[in-house]
Amino acid sequence: MIGTGLLLAEPVHEQWRPLRLVNVGTRGTAERTRRLDAVTGTPAAPDPPRDY
Repeated sequence: MIGTGLLLAEPVHEQWRPLRLVNVGTRGTAERTRRLDAVTGTPAAPDPPRDY
């Protein structure tokens, strides 16, 4: 079951991408959070934070 989500932008492979942050779980309980590319719908992992 997919619950509520949030649209955000994060760097993926050094390129900013629109991502959907989606809570996934059962019976109304968010068991984990997944990031999906908002354009392609594929799972995405943001780049680790950098010290500038």
